[in-house]
Amino acid sequence: MKTTRRFYIVNEFDRPDKQFICERAGDLLYYFSEYLRLRFPKGFTLERATPVEEFGFDITAVGKGLFKFEKVRSSTATYRDGKPRQWQGDESFTLK
Repeated sequence: MKTTRRFYIVNEFDRPDKQFICERAGDLLYYFSEYLRLRFPKGFTLERATPVEEFGFDITAVGKGLFKFEKVRSSTATYRDGKPRQWQGDESFTLK
């Protein structure tokens, strides 16, 4: 089942790969990685955040708190200057 949760890469500083994925909670984003979430507990605003789907991913809930990410199309993500922004990590993975 495709998830209704939204996952993002926070800004242009973070490399677009699975370790930097954030999950939206209300108006803030929190790193999905426990290590990064503990380092940045206050979260981030949605300003300059890019939905993971724009990098070409379908995201599916496959269990309680488990999500499958599959890159199934070309990236449409861009930098602020309009240049293409490509995914830099694995193209198929799960996160919990």
